[in-house]
Amino acid sequence: MYSDLTWWLYLGTTVVALYGSILFGYWAVKNKFRTSSVFSYTWIWLMGTALSSAINIRGRTLALEDPDLFLQFSLTFWWPMRKVAILLILIVFMSHMTRRLFIDPPDHDRRIND
Repeated sequence: MYSDLTWWLYLGTTVVALYGSILFGYWAVKNKFRTSSVFSYTWIWLMGTALSSAINIRGRTLALEDPDLFLQFSLTFWWPMRKVAILLILIVFMSHMTRRLFIDPPDHDRRIND
């Protein structure tokens, strides 16, 4: 299991996404949750990626150790949920950005004020 590159990639993704979630959470608390919508969506996206990758680690571990247990795990609620969280976040994020771009465009160029 520990010589499997895919397992290590899932672990690395989980650790980095979890660290990012904590970092974004700290920043949000520090600013009393006055954050932009893009910041909030990115924060939720990081949490969803951490959850998805953690579930992938469990599935990969089972697939390497006992394929029968992996088959049982893949039929549970958790296996499809690893992608549902990220899909929902992407739909909300892209819907919001599409609305801002085409339906309610800002009256000014934000780059001028940065």
